[in-house]
Amino acid sequence: MYNSSIKEKDDPVAIVNCPFLAFRPLSEDSQQGVFKQIICEAGGGFVLGTTESIADARRICLSCDIPQSLTFKYACLYVVPFRIFQDDHVQSYYGCRWYFRLNPQRAPKNMDWCIGCREWFPRPQRIPVPGQIRFSHKFLRIFLNPAENIDRPSPNLREEELKWYERLRELFYW
Repeated sequence: MYNSSIKEKDDPVAIVNCPFLAFRPLSEDSQQGVFKQIICEAGGGFVLGTTESIADARRICLSCDIPQSLTFKYACLYVVPFRIFQDDHVQSYYGCRWYFRLNPQRAPKNMDWCIGCREWFPRPQRIPVPGQIRFSHKFLRIFLNPAENIDRPSPNLREEELKWYERLRELFYW
């Protein structure tokens, strides 16, 4: 499903190989195995183009810094890249599974902050990270809708009844 070797007839350059690149049929009724839409899973399932004309998809994919960033020697296992597509502007962000919920609106636009992180763990180069697309969709949703940041029900206790560490946990909910 993530094979990015489709080539346009008149241009021999293929789309960039990316773990977030996917292909999907135009409808559920189409023939099995025939993929028409080119999807960016880092953008939450954003449709880049179709396989008949991949010039627009190629242009967007070539401007993406995510595949190259994930190959850096300091790329972390816990980094979750996602992209925001707004009108004619596209921006990549790199959230961390450990720290993203502290302030999702200030997600970094590069991975330089991974260099000095104490939670850093090397990212496997050839093995896909389990659940990376699911986390990317979740981080994108939280970034766009900060009110969704709380996934769990809050206790019905008043703040005075909570212990100091429970109030601190509520303040910095992971």
